[in-house]
Amino acid sequence: MSRFALVSVTVALLVFLASPASGRSALQYVGDSVAPVRSSDHRSVLLVGRDDFLRAIDQRGRRYDRRTPPGCRTRELRFSRLLLSCSVKGVERPSVLNVKTGRRQTPPPPTSPSRYGPAVDSFYMAGRFWIAGARTFSNGGTLPLLMHRYTGEQVEYKGDADLDSPTLRITPQRGEPAPCGPFLQRSRRRRAETLVVRDCGHVKLVKPCPTGCFALTDDLVNGAFIDEGRLGQVDLASERVLRTWLLPRIPHQRVILTLTDRSVFASLLVGDSWRNYRGQLSKPGKTIVRSDTRPHQPSPH
Repeated sequence: MSRFALVSVTVALLVFLASPASGRSALQYVGDSVAPVRSSDHRSVLLVGRDDFLRAIDQRGRRYDRRTPPGCRTRELRFSRLLLSCSVKGVERPSVLNVKTGRRQTPPPPTSPSRYGPAVDSFYMAGRFWIAGARTFSNGGTLPLLMHRYTGEQVEYKGDADLDSPTLRITPQRGEPAPCGPFLQRSRRRRAETLVVRDCGHVKLVKPCPTGCFALTDDLVNGAFIDEGRLGQVDLASERVLRTWLLPRIPHQRVILTLTDRSVFASLLVGDSWRNYRGQLSKPGKTIVRSDTRPHQPSPH
């Protein structure tokens, strides 16, 4: 074989190994944490580590490492603003940490007490001007609550709030039913397990799963799954597997997948820690329009 032919074969082999369809794309290790990565805005993720360490990862995979301030707990990240719940003389006070700059801002004491008697306030997400939360009353009832970051004004409301508006902006909820699909699902066909896309009653085959597909997740645009030691991305519109990645060959007890608009994250439970990896989606999903606020009190992280 000539030197030119040998070089051509070598280049072709390298191109094949780097191809997404070959299933040999590498996942990027992004750090360990005490819980799986979580995403609240469908754009970024948060890793909470030991010894107050935290890491935020944006749409492009850039990392921002910070420390949780003493006496505070992390709530939700709406990039680049991470809401903290801090204890001040036994009372919860929200504080906002900009993970890009490291600057922290704490709203002044609230100026608007509840109109319905004694209550406990809690908050979970911050925007440019408002912080979203819930007010819980002694009888167990709750109301959505907003606090202005710079005046301390508090507002009980109904609807969807714009957390980035300098003035109060509430959009009434339409009450429309949730979309019926599409989403990934496991199914059985002729005694064999398969992976399908179910869309408003229609079922379409994606692939067979001889050893079983698991850890399914989706976001109405993309889906992700684990099968035979590989992480796969599914385009829900075409019901095709667009890309696969080899999972690290390390013993683990569990896998949880998290999708954002541009990435998929695999969190592997190894001992008492979660080892987290990132893959770049071949077909980025559309930024899903979600309400920043919700009418129930969130569970603490």
